[in-house]
Amino acid sequence: MGQHHQDLYWLVRFTGMRVAKAAEIELNGINLDTMIIDLVNHSDSPLKTKFYRRQVPIHPKLVSLLKRLKAAGVRPFLCFYKPQHSRWTCGNNWRRITGSNAHSLRHHAATSMKDVGFSDFIIGSALGHFKGSTMTSTYGSVDLEKVRAAIEAIS
Repeated sequence: MGQHHQDLYWLVRFTGMRVAKAAEIELNGINLDTMIIDLVNHSDSPLKTKFYRRQVPIHPKLVSLLKRLKAAGVRPFLCFYKPQHSRWTCGNNWRRITGSNAHSLRHHAATSMKDVGFSDFIIGSALGHFKGSTMTSTYGSVDLEKVRAAIEAIS
């Protein structure tokens, strides 16, 4: 698997982000001081819903990878954008190479968080899911440090 594919694989594995969201991150969205990746609207890829705009805590296993990507000084996964299709794609063969596809990494992240006891509400917040329609989930919010702890539980 090429280096860009490997980097994107590890980013998706240890954040639970959708592969398209991970592929569109920009260098200025990676803050190693606060250990946060900001997912924001981009002109080339508008956010699907308001819940896509969020802060994703950086898993400790991603620090060296993100330092290397920032040091390179170029948007790391721009090679995966296919303007003729007006969407992000990774065009990967991860299933053939690793036995899992990009979406299964989201399931892995959710399972890792659930296995150590995080609530569905915290897991959903970490994964950028719609907050639901019950009173608790409509009016509640999740503290970023709880989301950080959930992300750090991903094995």
